[in-house]
Amino acid sequence: MKFFFTCLFIALYLIRPFEFLPVLYGSPILLICGCLGLLSVVFSAINGQTKWCETDTFMFGFFVAILFSHASHFYLGGVVTSFEKFLPIFLGYFLVSCSITTRKQVIIVCYLIVICTCFIAVEGYLEYNRGISYFGVQPLLQNFSVDGERLVQTRIKWLGPFSDPNDLVMLLVVPIPFLLARFKQSKIISVLAGVLLTVGIFYTNSRGGMLSLFVAISVYFVLRYRNKTGLIIGAFLGVIVLVLGPSRVGQISAGEGSAYGRLEAWYQGFQMFKDNPLFGVGMGMFTDFNELTAHNSFVLVMAELGLFGLFFFTGLFWIPLKKLKVLIWGELRNNLAIDDVALLSSLAASLAAVMAAMFFLSRSYILLPYLLIALIIRLVYRYDPIGAVALPNSKTSKEIVLITVLGIVGVNIVIKVLL
Repeated sequence: MKFFFTCLFIALYLIRPFEFLPVLYGSPILLICGCLGLLSVVFSAINGQTKWCETDTFMFGFFVAILFSHASHFYLGGVVTSFEKFLPIFLGYFLVSCSITTRKQVIIVCYLIVICTCFIAVEGYLEYNRGISYFGVQPLLQNFSVDGERLVQTRIKWLGPFSDPNDLVMLLVVPIPFLLARFKQSKIISVLAGVLLTVGIFYTNSRGGMLSLFVAISVYFVLRYRNKTGLIIGAFLGVIVLVLGPSRVGQISAGEGSAYGRLEAWYQGFQMFKDNPLFGVGMGMFTDFNELTAHNSFVLVMAELGLFGLFFFTGLFWIPLKKLKVLIWGELRNNLAIDDVALLSSLAASLAAVMAAMFFLSRSYILLPYLLIALIIRLVYRYDPIGAVALPNSKTSKEIVLITVLGIVGVNIVIKVLL
């Protein structure tokens, strides 16, 4: 039952029928599904069927940090608002983390994501070519200038957390490595879905999206074959991106207006962190101090949640990456079947692509990265059950602290050099 609620929750979160179907519009169906699923998880935990993992501890700590970022300023309204905003993400993560027990369930969830993203890509195709999708979503129209001539470019988007083209493309890239991993088992599905998603990625006209696609495919082949194949394919894709990619791809530079605005936002985020180093200025408060959001998920958490939240945020990403390195890059790889290596490599590549996108986007509080983290950690623990511990050891904690500090120092250096 808990796995059923997990799949339903993911489908509702991605497709978001409660935002376009009149019969469901405005209903709390996502929250209801999450709460029912959580109840089933609690029952299974009571029966000893659910095992707590390191990332579960860090997700719980991250939620506490979000609430405390406002509580530390005695802003109770912010505590309530942050609780309501992050609760669906919290529920979604734990539904996936506590309901996945087999490799087959991981594959089912991945195919569910493929189906949902293909649905959104078809809607995007209609958006781009008809000016409105079947369910009423209109594209983003942006003005730009070429040789003094003002033109309008069309960029597709979706709903909710994917209502911006840059956010949508992050979602559309996620299934690509999985389709590569499952190509031998389902060639027709992989090709058809791959074409739909590629068209959708192109229609977002997102520079960050093309970078994410480059990262996703390159990382997949590097991990899958552990040789130069991924690098060769990555270099080839780089040429394709420049030649056939969106018109905006070749416009990236530190001196470009949007790039300068992002660097300025990083600077302001660093100032917020210096003023509130322990607990931050509060979730969702960044734009109260700066006109633009941080345009970097690490900087956003640093400014809004301080060191306390940043420790848990960093740990959520570091732990699965560390486990994956041991499993598919170390000696344990020899104990895995080829299909298992491909599946693990695809999830690692998807997470790497999302992290690449998050470097340019303020998306610290959406489900997508944490969904991938939960899938990875549960699949990893299928092969390494001894590693399923509730708390990180001192070595892991020190590593996370070091990475957090280096990240803060790195942001400061980038600001000083480029701004």
